[in-house]
Amino acid sequence: EGEDPQQPQNVEANVGDEFVELSWEQPGIDDMQTRQVNPPGVDAQFRSATWLPSAQLEIMNDGDDEISQFEVEGTSEGSIVYRQYFTYSEITMLGGGRFSCTITGLKNGIVYFFTVRAVTVTFHVSPPTPPLRCVPIIIVKPPVRPAPPVPLPPSPPPPPPGPPPPPPAPTVPTPPRNIKSFPGDRVIFLTWDSPSSDGGQPITGYRVEYLNTESKQWRTLMTNNLRATITGLKNGVMYFLSVRARNSVGWSDQSQPIAVVPRAKPRPPPPTPPAPPPPRPPIIPRLPLAPYFLDGSPKGDALIELYWGAAFPNGCPISSYLLYATQMPNGPTQRARITNFNRDAQILYFTFPGVPGITYAFQVSAVNCIGEGPKSPVKRIRALGLCRPLQLEGKPGDRQVTLKWDPPQCYGQKVWYITVYEYYWHFFFWIARTRYIGGWERNTTITNLQNHRTYYFKASATSALGTGYLSNTLKLIPAPPPPPPAYRGICTAIPPPPPCVPDDDLNEEACKNLISQLGDAVCEAEGTVGDFMRSSCRTTCKICPEPPPPPPGGSSQNATWAPPGSCTAEGNGCDYDNECCKGNFCKMSD
Repeated sequence: EGEDPQQPQNVEANVGDEFVELSWEQPGIDDMQTRQVNPPGVDAQFRSATWLPSAQLEIMNDGDDEISQFEVEGTSEGSIVYRQYFTYSEITMLGGGRFSCTITGLKNGIVYFFTVRAVTVTFHVSPPTPPLRCVPIIIVKPPVRPAPPVPLPPSPPPPPPGPPPPPPAPTVPTPPRNIKSFPGDRVIFLTWDSPSSDGGQPITGYRVEYLNTESKQWRTLMTNNLRATITGLKNGVMYFLSVRARNSVGWSDQSQPIAVVPRAKPRPPPPTPPAPPPPRPPIIPRLPLAPYFLDGSPKGDALIELYWGAAFPNGCPISSYLLYATQMPNGPTQRARITNFNRDAQILYFTFPGVPGITYAFQVSAVNCIGEGPKSPVKRIRALGLCRPLQLEGKPGDRQVTLKWDPPQCYGQKVWYITVYEYYWHFFFWIARTRYIGGWERNTTITNLQNHRTYYFKASATSALGTGYLSNTLKLIPAPPPPPPAYRGICTAIPPPPPCVPDDDLNEEACKNLISQLGDAVCEAEGTVGDFMRSSCRTTCKICPEPPPPPPGGSSQNATWAPPGSCTAEGNGCDYDNECCKGNFCKMSD
């Protein structure tokens, strides 16, 4: 247990640039026991004589709890922005029981409130000190005014300018500079730079002087350029060369002589013939190596396409390859010799005819003049015999189609089922349907179709080895049956009826289609009428007005009813009535 320590007193603050320095007093410091603990190895005589940096000051209450640290808390705008615990080794002791710490990382111009609390070893905390208002600022020192300048006495005026000095008299130029030589075969090439001073007059020419050290003769060569070529020299003899420059006053002094020896270019030595290649050891033919890989894949129809890497001939050309095919797991082994292959190809191909559903273990080896080499690694592949494409036929009907096909050819495998694929175009996308039919069936009828819509059909057969190839594409358009044939009777001659006028929401063309199909005064239709799409409709079409009354006397003639333009003069003696004529006109008989 223990009691809460007393509250720190006399909290003060010094503000600066983004920091606040706090100081406070711990009450009752005179009543507390104070001891200085030195690290191990420090003699006790130094305890009261000096303060060691590694020592620790411990302050204890009269009670059992010791103050171990101080809590400094800062708030701004009602929120805690700073809280730090300082032990005695982390704060500064100012003497007289006063302590100090520095808080950094603050913002200038922001109002902060700081409180200090004492914390004991058993974490008993004293009440906080009253909040102390602090505002970090940048302290600017006032500028120091410089002393006023002391006026200097005015300087005396400069003397009036005298007459200009006379120009210097022209002289000879200085010698040319940077003489460089390039010896060759009985020739020396010279270059130089113009003199550093032309003596006040322009340079008019140069003179090259050279001495033959063998004949002790000086010769000269005149030029107006900064280069010269001296020819007719003797190879292997040393020459001293110098250059002079000239202006209107005269020749300059001789430049520093240089020694040059012309030499002929050495002829390159004749090329050394290449050494003959060492004799190649005789090649001893050996058995060819095994093909470095073997792979393949089934292609349907029980065919397997194999391919392998060409074998190394090992001293004798490859004459053939031997292919081994063993039926798994313990079946017989077939061997095929392959002689027709591309000798320059790196990968060779061969198509093996297998038995559907059988797994084969393949190996291949190469044969040369010595014999058969080792075999390649084993490759196992299962032969697939997919059903052949069906020959699909069909016939459209009223909202249905009938499809039929020949017996599927599945390489002796039992046909599991027939898949019929149906698809058609609906406004902006294709709609597809799949129907499954028993493998023993040879025909099927697909109902609930839409008349006058184009349907496409395909089919395939599925066996134990997989789904076979697709059949041909069949295009069918369901349609209602044609109208009944014309019947015969006696009709009174009437004029052709006017065009039919629809009395409902169908357009005129659709109504005419209905009339031509049904030929009745009341037409009922569901679904599609021509190209006019409806999900369901019940439409009444007005075909034509009632026929005019017969001529006086009620005379009638024998005639045959038929569509306009195709009536005949044959009849069987039927009286006139509306059911007979149907609004059509007939050709009078004799």
